[in-house]
Amino acid sequence: MSMLGGLGRLGIASVGCFAASYIGYQIYRRESSQANIKGEPYVVQAMGILQGYDVVMERLGSPLKMHHISYDPNDNKVDVLDGKAKMKIPLTGSKGSSAYLYLWATRPPVTMDTPRKDIPEWTVNQLDIELGPTYRWTFYVNKDQLDNDKIGFVDAQIPDDLPTNPS
Repeated sequence: MSMLGGLGRLGIASVGCFAASYIGYQIYRRESSQANIKGEPYVVQAMGILQGYDVVMERLGSPLKMHHISYDPNDNKVDVLDGKAKMKIPLTGSKGSSAYLYLWATRPPVTMDTPRKDIPEWTVNQLDIELGPTYRWTFYVNKDQLDNDKIGFVDAQIPDDLPTNPS
């Protein structure tokens, strides 16, 4: 004879269904959040700028694939009201090499009452690239951040012996 009656088994099944539903929802929420982050205007702008940077694209290969973006506040902070974004985006290219793209973007502050049509555009201010654990440099600086009229692209010589996965 079973130690659990019909109600006991029903309770266990209910808890199991709840746990499975909760875990499924958390996975869905995480993946949905990742898709939203990858579609943010400053991320799309940064990826477009990076794809125009031949020095890195020759090393990584096209197309680039973004991977899971960490929620660690030391790496990624976005304040949509204050208009500041700082992100670390893990990437791989078709050649199998990995990199991290660091971005800083701003826009004028807004309030919760700002109409959607009045929300200003984001501006990517600076982009850094990291290839390997010790090889990182700034390759883009928005011209508004400089004292002169040029956009800063850096011509870098990348060693062939860099590891394929940055730490």
